[in-house]
Amino acid sequence: MGASSAFNANEIQLANIRDTLAQTNERNVLNQGRLQAIEQNQRAVNSDLLLQQALQGIAGRVGPPVSPAAPTEQSSAGPAQSTAIPTDDSPGGIVSRQLSAMNKQAQIYSELAMTPGILPAKSLEFFKAADDLKKNIARESLTLMDNRREQYKAIGGIAGSVVDPESLQTAWSQIRQVDPNILKTLKVDVGSDGSPLPTLRTFNAMNNLAVASTTQEQKWARQHAMALEKQAGQESIVRDQRHDEDLAQRRETRASIDANAAASRENTQAQRESSSAMRLEGQEQRGVSQAQTVYNEYKTDPQVREYADHKKALTYGLNYITNPDGSVKPAGVGSGYNSAGDFTLARQFVSVIHPNYKGAMNDVKALSSLSNVPEKLAKMIVSVSEGALLPQSDRVHMVEAMKAVVNAETPAQIEREDQALQRLGNLKLPTGTDPTIYVTPYAIRPPKGSATKATAETAGAPSGDNAPEGATATNPKTQQKMIKRNGVWQPM
Repeated sequence: MGASSAFNANEIQLANIRDTLAQTNERNVLNQGRLQAIEQNQRAVNSDLLLQQALQGIAGRVGPPVSPAAPTEQSSAGPAQSTAIPTDDSPGGIVSRQLSAMNKQAQIYSELAMTPGILPAKSLEFFKAADDLKKNIARESLTLMDNRREQYKAIGGIAGSVVDPESLQTAWSQIRQVDPNILKTLKVDVGSDGSPLPTLRTFNAMNNLAVASTTQEQKWARQHAMALEKQAGQESIVRDQRHDEDLAQRRETRASIDANAAASRENTQAQRESSSAMRLEGQEQRGVSQAQTVYNEYKTDPQVREYADHKKALTYGLNYITNPDGSVKPAGVGSGYNSAGDFTLARQFVSVIHPNYKGAMNDVKALSSLSNVPEKLAKMIVSVSEGALLPQSDRVHMVEAMKAVVNAETPAQIEREDQALQRLGNLKLPTGTDPTIYVTPYAIRPPKGSATKATAETAGAPSGDNAPEGATATNPKTQQKMIKRNGVWQPM
C-alpha cells in the first residue's frame, strides 16, 4: 500500500513537471521570436550606426558584445551551482548579448546627439533613437528576467523529481529540452551512449542542480521585482514631469492671454491718442521742415560764418592774454606765453583783420602790404613763425584790433540772429523745442537789463555800464553766465 502511494505521488509530480516543461517550451518559442525581432532591429540599427560613425568619425568604437553576468550568490549546494546559469549559447545568453549591444548603440546615439555643431533636428533624431532603444532594452530585460526565472524553476523541478533510475532518464531528457548546455557541465557518470548512470555521484549532481536552480529562480524573481519597481518609479517621475510641464504650459498660456489683452487695451488707447496727436504731429512736421530751411539758410550765410570765426579768434586771444579776473597777464616766467601760442595768436589776428589773406605767415612783404600791419609788426610775426616770442605790447595790440572788428560786426549779426529767431517763433514746432538748435546765437550781447552797447566789451572789453565789480548776468539768448571782473564782462 505504501509503495502504491509513493508511485501515485511520483506520477502526479511527473505530470506537474510535464506541464511546467510545456509552458517553458512555449516561453522558449516566444523567446526565439523576440530574439529574431531583436536581431532584425539590430541589423537596421547597425546599418544606420555605421553610416553615422563614418560621418562623425567614430568608426570602430562599438566593441564586441559582452554578456551580462547573472546574479551570483554562494549556495550550500557547492560547485554544482554554476551549472544552473545559462551559457552564452543559450537563448537567454544570446538575448543578453543582444541587449548589451543595443545599450552600447543607445550610448553612441546619445553621444552623436550632443556632437558640437550638429543641427537641432538631427540632434533630436539621435535622442529619439537612443530613447527608443532604451525603452526596448527595459522591456526585453523584464521579459528575459521572467523567462530565466521560469527556466530555472522548470530545471529545478525536473532535477528535484529524480528518485530512481527511471526518473533519472526522464529528467535527463527533459532538461536537455530546456537547456542542453547545462547537462554538459554536470559532474555525472554517463554510459557509452551518453545517458546518465544511476550512481551516487549522478544522484548528488542532480540534487545539487535542483538546489542551485531553485536559488537562481529566487534571485531572478527578486531581480524582476526590483526592475518592475524601478520602472514604476521612472514612470511616476515622467508623469510628475509631464504634470509640471502641463501646469507650466497652462500658466504660460494664461499669462500670454493676459499679456495680449493688456497689449490690446494699450494699443486701443494708443490709437485713440495717436489719432488726436496725428493732426498736431502733421503741423509740427511742417514746422520742423520749415525750421530746417531756416537752419540751412542761417548756417550757410557767409556773414554768419565769418562772424563766428572772428568771435572764436577773439575768444582765443582774450583767454591767451588775460587772467580769470580780467587783468592782462604780465610777460615773464610762468605767464603761459610761448612761441606756439604767440604764433596762433598772430595767425588769428591776420585772419580777422584780413579774412581773404592767402599769403604765408613768414612772408614779410605780403604781411606788410596789409593795412593795420606795420612792417615792424610783420617782421615780428615772421620771427614768431620761426620760434621767437611776441612782445607783450604786440599781443595786446592784436587782441584790441580783433576786438574792434568784432565790435563793428556785432550789430549786424544781432539783426541776422533776431530775424532768424523770429521766423522760428512763427512756426509750429514740437513742444520744448530749443530754437538755438536751428539758430546758434554767436552775437555778443549785453547782459539782460543792461544798457551796455552790444559790442565785444561783453567778451572782455572795458565795460561802459554802471554794474559794480563782480556783478553777474545771464545772456538771454545763449543762457551763458557772465561776470564783471576788473571792469570787463566775460564768460564765467
